[in-house]
Amino acid sequence: MTRKLVLLVSAALLLLTVSGCRYAILEKTLINDTYKLNDVCAVDADNVWAVGSQGKILFYDGTRWVNEESDTGNTLFGVDASSSHDVWAVGRNGTVVHFDGSRWQQQKKITTSDLFDVSVIDSGHVYAVGAKGTVLSLDGSAWKLQSLGTSYLLGVAAASQRCIWAVGVDGVWFCDGEWKKQYDPGFPVHSVSATDEGHAYAVGYGSGSNPVVVSTILSFTGNWSQVKQVPDCALDAVCMTGASNVWAAGSTGTTVHLDSKGWTSTTNQYENYAGISCAGGNDIWEVGSEIGAKWVSVPLIKRYDGSWKKEDIPLFEKPR
Repeated sequence: MTRKLVLLVSAALLLLTVSGCRYAILEKTLINDTYKLNDVCAVDADNVWAVGSQGKILFYDGTRWVNEESDTGNTLFGVDASSSHDVWAVGRNGTVVHFDGSRWQQQKKITTSDLFDVSVIDSGHVYAVGAKGTVLSLDGSAWKLQSLGTSYLLGVAAASQRCIWAVGVDGVWFCDGEWKKQYDPGFPVHSVSATDEGHAYAVGYGSGSNPVVVSTILSFTGNWSQVKQVPDCALDAVCMTGASNVWAAGSTGTTVHLDSKGWTSTTNQYENYAGISCAGGNDIWEVGSEIGAKWVSVPLIKRYDGSWKKEDIPLFEKPR
């Protein structure tokens, strides 16, 4: 009896050791080989792109998510598109990559400044912003490089060639042919979205110690105003399809929505959102990260089509 008990205990310890080793290997793989997602762009329900660290680009075709070859190993911070065959992404060290419907191709480098966001009107009119107040604009086939004399521009939204907003640590800038400082709320503005020259929304927040951070939602209807404060989160992304359909997302799994009935919000302390995109009034996409086992952060994509659901995304698969 004693010998059987010893054998059983030994077998149990061996199983725990093997299981522990397997878990340790899995944990190390998750830490070293997964990626961070920074932004998402949804053209429609069957054409969605997400970008992130190490040149990561994921594509959703209406059925499943797959890796795409991005032609860069640099981290990508922003993505936008005018159609399913005109998609642009920007990132570290002035990286700009373009998808023409068949493949991604890195563009000639115009600046070495990090580029944090991009807005696309059409294939001949693209705007990107970044560090050192950098503004890159594509007019036809030629890129133009400007600096607005500020430190960091974090977001850009182009409603037309003469209606472009850029936001950053010093507030809001506007271009109707010439860039001008338009509004300073007194804190950094992180993201902006616009539908036309009379309607735009932006989000931002000042410095603070988590969770004591209060984000502010800004609205433009001829003049900028601060319309809502959201406590205990850092809102980093905003999108809109109209004046009564606005979405914002950020830390602590916070999603804020404005519809005809007013503002609502949801939170999830184990999730953080970095990007959000509106494919339509009731088709919204978020990207970011969630905290898994042993507090390991893993990439996350969620979709709203009446309710929020997590997407099944590849963690380690190579690009197709």
